[in-house]
Amino acid sequence: MKEILRINQQLKRLEVSGFEISNEIVFNYFNSTPNSEREEKFLKAIYIGVLALMEDRLSAFLSKTQNELGTELESLKMIFEMKKELFYKTTVKGILAEEDMLNS
Repeated sequence: MKEILRINQQLKRLEVSGFEISNEIVFNYFNSTPNSEREEKFLKAIYIGVLALMEDRLSAFLSKTQNELGTELESLKMIFEMKKELFYKTTVKGILAEEDMLNS
């Protein structure tokens, strides 16, 4: 099989040699796209496709770690709420002490 995709590390780019896509959906989309917009749309399609693949990998990772993350996040939330409550109580005590001193 002929290699159509090469990665050029020095120039940080993909090099694609001549290739053909035989797909009705792709053909119909580009066939109805004005000639002057085709290259831009083609590059955009590749970019969107790569983002979709990355999103899929991220989704799979999050699905695998959801239970673990959920437990950790719940623990962090409880710690935050306790610290917030302690901060609120000490703030109220400080305000009451200041008022008490002013009234004395």
